[in-house]
Order: sequence, then structure tokens, then C-alpha cells
Amino acid sequence: MAHLFSLLAVVAVMVVPLLLIVAIAMVFSKIRKQKKRSPFTQDFLREPGHSLRLQIEAIDEKFYGYIVLIMGGPMYFYAAHISQSYLAEREETTFRVVFSSLLAISIVVYAAMKIVKIAKERQSKRLGLEGEIAVGQMLEPLLREGGWVFHDFQAGKFNIDHILVNQAGVFAIETKTRSKANGERGTQAVKVVFDGKQLNFPSHSESQSIDQARRQAKWLSQWLEGAVGQKISVQPVVTIPGWFVERTGRSDVIVTNPKKPEFLAKPMNGQPGLNPQQVTQIVFQLDRHCRDFVPGTENAS
Repeated sequence: MAHLFSLLAVVAVMVVPLLLIVAIAMVFSKIRKQKKRSPFTQDFLREPGHSLRLQIEAIDEKFYGYIVLIMGGPMYFYAAHISQSYLAEREETTFRVVFSSLLAISIVVYAAMKIVKIAKERQSKRLGLEGEIAVGQMLEPLLREGGWVFHDFQAGKFNIDHILVNQAGVFAIETKTRSKANGERGTQAVKVVFDGKQLNFPSHSESQSIDQARRQAKWLSQWLEGAVGQKISVQPVVTIPGWFVERTGRSDVIVTNPKKPEFLAKPMNGQPGLNPQQVTQIVFQLDRHCRDFVPGTENAS
């Protein structure tokens, strides 16, 4: 009977903390879902980088989980080992000590590797978020020129960072935020050259951003045609905040630093632009699609 009580005590020491953590998590989740009725009667529009902000929040939750694992994992195995030794009266052997120690070390190493990985991912997401916020703010002067700007337009498996609508037309804007090398100075260190086919940074070249902007503009043109009932041309744009952009080749894709976006308020390449009725119809459809955040819920934070 004494051994039975000892075994039950061991099980309690090992299982009860886990059950307690699960119970606390369930209660916390229930409390988060409980809310009073929101005073807002209209859903919110998406903000710049909202999808990235939600991804960062998910990464932060994983981060804190691994921190708890690093702190609590070794303590859990130590408590289990001591409980077996003194309550179950198991013999203290080298094998048991080494085995328990290896389990604790493995948990710490695993959690540490995960933290390093998600820290790098978070840094990348954060840089992208800052870029989208910066571009969203830089586009605000165009609102005073009669333009409309929508952010984080959801298009199935991808999203369009910004959509600008004004008398000049519709612009699908893709933001590419790239960090700069530490210690380097001078114009060449902060300049990206667009030769009409690819972006040439000081350390690398890439054309994926150009192709992506072109695909998104084509998709949006087709979507607007179905929503408005007439063919709407969409101009692809790639913005690279914080970099000096030099264009040496012709392309259907506009590549620019968005610091001075006023040129986007004027029709380009002899295009007639949009009449007020077309602008109203397009804005109505975009507003309805982007206004999908219910006030008082997690995704509207």
C-alpha cells in the first residue's frame, strides 16, 4: 500500500502541473473571447501591414511558449527524478542521473534552437511591417489630391500591400523593404538600380518583386472587371522605402522610392485616366472588400 501511494504521488507531481497549465490556458482563452458589445456599428478597414502584424503576434506567442519550456522543462525532469528516488524509492544510479540530465538538456537545446529561428523570422516580419507602415504614410499626401488608398488587400493566397485609386488610374503597390549594410556610406551603398528587368542592389540582384507586382496588377484588373462590370487597367508599382532608386531601362512596372509619390496623381503614358463615376464604383468595391474586421475581435486590434 505504501508503494501504491508513492507511485500515485509521483504521477501527481508529474501530471498535475501539466493539467494546471492546460486549465489556465483554457480559462485565459475563454476570458479573451468574452466581450461586451462594441460601440462601433461599422467594420474596420485594414491598416498597413495588418497581416504582418498578426503574424508577428503569432510568433510572439511561440516565443513565450519556448521560454516557458526552457525554464520549466529542466525543473520538471528534476522534480520527476527526485520524486521517483524518494517517493517511489527507486535506486539512484548513474544511468538514471545521466538519462534525466540528457532529457533536460535536450529540451533546453531544442527550445533554444526554435527561439533563434523564430527570432530571425520575427526580425524579417518586423522589417516588412515597418516598410508597409512607412509607405502607407508616404501615400497620404495623395489623399489630399482626391485619391483613395486601401491597404493589405486580401486576394486568396496572397495580398496586395496597397491599392491607390485616383483620376490617374488604379495602382497595385508592392512594398519591398530591404535592410542596408552596416558601416557602408555613400550613394552607391544606398542605391538600387532598376534596369527594366531586375532590381540590382549593392549585394544582390532579384527580379521576383517585378514579376510579383505584375501578377498582382493583372489579378486585380480581372477582379475589378468582375466587380465593376468593365475593363479596368491596373498599373503595377514596386516601392522600395529608404533606398535611392535609379532607373536605367524601360518597363511596364514602376519602381520608385515612395517618399515623393505625387507623380502617381497624374495620368501616365497618354492614358485617359478614370472619370469620377469609375472612381466611385472602384472605391465602393474595394472598400467593401477591405472592410472585413469586426470591431472588438482579435483581428481588429
